[in-house]
Amino acid sequence: MFAKLITFKAFAEISLEKKILSERDITIEEEHCDEDFRVHCSVQEVDMGSLSKNGRTGDLQMLILKADQQAVLRAAKVVLEGGIVVYPTDTVYGVGCNPFIENAVRRIIDIKQRKKDPLPVLGSSREDLERIAQFNEIADRLASKFWPGPLTLVLEKKPPLSDAVTFGLPSVAVRVPNCDVALRLIEASGGLLVGTSANISGSGSCTNARDVTDQIGEAVDIILDGGETILKKESSIVRVDDDRIQFLRCGAISEYEIRSALS
Repeated sequence: MFAKLITFKAFAEISLEKKILSERDITIEEEHCDEDFRVHCSVQEVDMGSLSKNGRTGDLQMLILKADQQAVLRAAKVVLEGGIVVYPTDTVYGVGCNPFIENAVRRIIDIKQRKKDPLPVLGSSREDLERIAQFNEIADRLASKFWPGPLTLVLEKKPPLSDAVTFGLPSVAVRVPNCDVALRLIEASGGLLVGTSANISGSGSCTNARDVTDQIGEAVDIILDGGETILKKESSIVRVDDDRIQFLRCGAISEYEIRSALS
């Protein structure tokens, strides 16, 4: 199958100040050119069957795809073969890979320049997350109340998950996002997907594909462009230990809402 691709210099601009933020070579499907980018284009025909396992071929640096069903399935194929994808969620954009392919996990750690923080894992359902995390009564109640949605639970890890994901810790952060694109991608990728924010650690989280491109675009294989995220705020994180909870990050759900769900 052949697809018409465009290689161009993209200048992302602040709309009011018209200040150039970055310039880089990007490869994107012709029909998905973002009108908000000012571009100088040259068109080339590429045999999509010649894409390598990480989704690249020749001098193509990455693919930016509108997040339709065909693009989601293509991204899932890249995940299953060990590649790295960026995708929208309900909170912020995530960068993900198959959590059971250690080389892919370590590649995300390098992309984010992460030193010690474990990587969260997203599931397409609670049942999928039970493969890698142990749910107790409190976790059951919180998941039933807030999933799919912006609550991350830190639970006891089950053996199948690589220590590379958790940095050797006995726990894992898990969530079911409330985003159709993310859920379809996760399901097509086998039900589980690394779900850390698509940015360099310590930098601001990204709520659109353009901001992701500025930070880590050259290092990933595919970016699914789903527009602006709905919440534009990271998930809240709660650690569940036996019959106790500990708030690790206040995000899209308040501490009051979480405690009320348990009262």
